Amino acid sequence: MRFLNYTRVLQNMNLFAIHVLQTHDSISSQSKRNFIEAINTVQRTSFANEEQAKVEFDNTATTSFLLKNGVFQEKELVNDAHIIPTLDRPIIEESVNQALSLIGDVNINLLNLLNSVIGSISVYSIPERDGGSISNAIGHIWLSPLKEWDRRYYGEMLVHELIHNCVFLEDMVRTIMPNTNLLGVEDALSISAIRQTRRPYDKSFHSACVVTGIMYYYNQIGESERGLQYLPSLRNTVTDLQKSYSKLAEQNLFVLSPNGYDILNDLQTFSQDLDYSVFENSLSLS
Repeated sequence: MRFLNYTRVLQNMNLFAIHVLQTHDSISSQSKRNFIEAINTVQRTSFANEEQAKVEFDNTATTSFLLKNGVFQEKELVNDAHIIPTLDRPIIEESVNQALSLIGDVNINLLNLLNSVIGSISVYSIPERDGGSISNAIGHIWLSPLKEWDRRYYGEMLVHELIHNCVFLEDMVRTIMPNTNLLGVEDALSISAIRQTRRPYDKSFHSACVVTGIMYYYNQIGESERGLQYLPSLRNTVTDLQKSYSKLAEQNLFVLSPNGYDILNDLQTFSQDLDYSVFENSLSLS
């Protein structure tokens, strides 16, 4: 899975940093420092630039950025309703840390990848939403946890949003969807593997990538049946994405680059074979 290929993601980070900062550091311990500096420069964000992803509760600059970019609505922030009470923060931070440890148990390189790509994990109280990430805030995950979340679900959310970040980065550096004007046209609308509704092509493509990662995650923590619940929807989404691609291609319109089409084929192969070793191979540093 090239969107979770550790070496490839590091290369993407490095290529982006070289382009923005005009630095020529090799892939090394400096990769994250340069990448987050570059991504903050381009996005005008202020994500943490530390060795490990940093849990944040009240970064006003990030909150303003998410509001400006339509992630939050003004009404959700009235009277600081979005801010986690101080007494609750240690419990949530410990839960995030336990989830990160669980991800490390799944595959230490998966944890290392998360810590390489993600600068800040922002925690809010936004009712009826779990969290998210957006394409113009690469290097960032936001969460809105409920008290009943256990470390497994925290872990699922972190893997979920990490994959979005990696796909955003792959698209930015190597191109997955070259014609953004096509993503929302009628013939491009495809069934999401998560929401089970027809959505713009990029949303459904991302959902298929995310679901494969979640399936791997649950397989590795010994709860494969929980992951397999996604299999019918994954197969349905991959088939629909292929149909939409073909329908547009017949009109000489290409919603995917060759790179994107290869990723789609990889998703299709996984959905049929359920060979979890592809993740082991991708996450191994070469």
